[in-house]
Amino acid sequence: MTSNISIMIGMPVGRSIDIETAESIFQTLLYGFPYPIIWKYKKGTYIDKNKCDLIEIAKKAKVTHIMQIDADVIFDPFAIETLVNHGKLVVGASYNFKTFRLPDAKEWGIASAVKLFGENGEPVNPPPNGLPKELFKCYALPGGFVLIDMKVFEMIKPPYFANVWEPTRYVGEDVYFCEKVRAKGIDVWCDPNIPVYHVGPYLY
Repeated sequence: MTSNISIMIGMPVGRSIDIETAESIFQTLLYGFPYPIIWKYKKGTYIDKNKCDLIEIAKKAKVTHIMQIDADVIFDPFAIETLVNHGKLVVGASYNFKTFRLPDAKEWGIASAVKLFGENGEPVNPPPNGLPKELFKCYALPGGFVLIDMKVFEMIKPPYFANVWEPTRYVGEDVYFCEKVRAKGIDVWCDPNIPVYHVGPYLY
């Protein structure tokens, strides 16, 4: 399954990379993957543009997958391989908004950044601790830990990521991408069992 796979870790960077994230990257690169894996980053003010630029870098590198990782998350070395083994075109992990202080999080529960499907197909936030327990289809993933098969970018047109103000809502680049791929019939999958954390004053 993995013999023809190659991966580029693509990291959009606004100002800097958290040291905890850098440690996760280094540990990942030392992990014994059965396929080639490289790391590239794109620094700039606009994260959506950085992500689009990274897709072009991945195309030139001729990798089969891009692993999008934000500059403020931490994860275990095996996490990428777990996503690869799911064999999905778009698959990622859940992590939490930087919303709660730690005491609040204990009282109110986690606040996952994953979007679920509402009754009419609209995006809804999951209730605290309300994600499914196994791999599931979702409306949208947070864009900080997502594995994307490069075939996807043959099926959709640029811009692949964009922050958009609509009359009734703001659409961030991660939701924009997920809505774009789902419009082409590509499911978006989430593995809720991969430990990924947002780095801040606490691990979210």
